[in-house]
Amino acid sequence: MNLDPTQLQIQIKAQDRFRKMIANISNKNALTCVMLGDSDIDYETAIDIEHTRIMDAPYNCEAIKYPLIYNGEGKGLSGQINCFVRQIDSNGNIKSLYNYPTNNTLTYGKTIPTLENGFDWSQLTFDSTKMGYILFFETLLDNYLNEDNIPQRMSEEYKFTVTFNGSEIVPTKWDIIYDYVHGSLLIGKDSLNVGSVNNGMITIFGLTSRFQKTVIFNY
Repeated sequence: MNLDPTQLQIQIKAQDRFRKMIANISNKNALTCVMLGDSDIDYETAIDIEHTRIMDAPYNCEAIKYPLIYNGEGKGLSGQINCFVRQIDSNGNIKSLYNYPTNNTLTYGKTIPTLENGFDWSQLTFDSTKMGYILFFETLLDNYLNEDNIPQRMSEEYKFTVTFNGSEIVPTKWDIIYDYVHGSLLIGKDSLNVGSVNNGMITIFGLTSRFQKTVIFNY
């Protein structure tokens, strides 16, 4: 975990009852930032404290009994949901970003882009041809980086809402396929003229993190 080098870092190991107390502090002036480390001690399962061992605990919310990240305004996880995109042309061929951040050009390829190529999309552009987009959503936590300083992903389920000018009714010649297991969806359309106004919206809500992401598109 990488923190601001100007911050004083103190490692404290607290039993569950104290962790719960810290997590529920409501005075934002008393505590500004508490972050959970990469490992945790489960004192409740330790009959003999002398033999308690540190267990591997990846940053997964299912393994956190009480949230211990406090941002000064409210306790909870800190981060965002990013949207990674692959485009499908009228022949079913897939384009992806392979050279980002050098450029944002979508090029053909069968391999999956790496996280380093992961531009965060907030707008999709449709033309009059038969085409579509595959959207992949990832929850990325602040200050939780791998050895290459790439944000780590947190696995969680999402709620998807797609609206066309405020209505959830999918218009004729449009299609949406949801993949809740992998946190993705496909939105595509048949050949028809589309307007330039971005009055379509995809809303993604993280059921664990409570983060929300919106992606707009024209139709």
